[in-house]
Amino acid sequence: MNASWPATQWTLICRAGAMHPAERSEALGRLVAMYLEPIQATLARILTGRGVPAARARQWAEELAANFVADRWLQGDMLGRLDRGGPARFKTFLYKCLADFAVDALRAAARERAALRTSAERAARGTR
Repeated sequence: MNASWPATQWTLICRAGAMHPAERSEALGRLVAMYLEPIQATLARILTGRGVPAARARQWAEELAANFVADRWLQGDMLGRLDRGGPARFKTFLYKCLADFAVDALRAAARERAALRTSAERAARGTR
């Protein structure tokens, strides 16, 4: 999973942020096809850099990439709020969004592990 970033196509990005449903849908489909692999690769690198074992990071990155695209691109308005600032700026913005998304996922996983640990400790003591 070592995909490179595609050239920034501002026209396509602007269409993906458009309000017209047909225009938005077609553009989003093309963006997802272009960016999904680089998003997965970037998330895997971020997770590995945060101590997640490489095999688990790659697997988790696939899941997180799908969630990121669904939450931020398809259901959210991330692309509609972008300023056209040039190719480097879009990729920098996207990387920052991905890093924040990965950190949020890591924190949520840590909270879930802590809650399970607390529940298991209470069960072992026979308390609620």
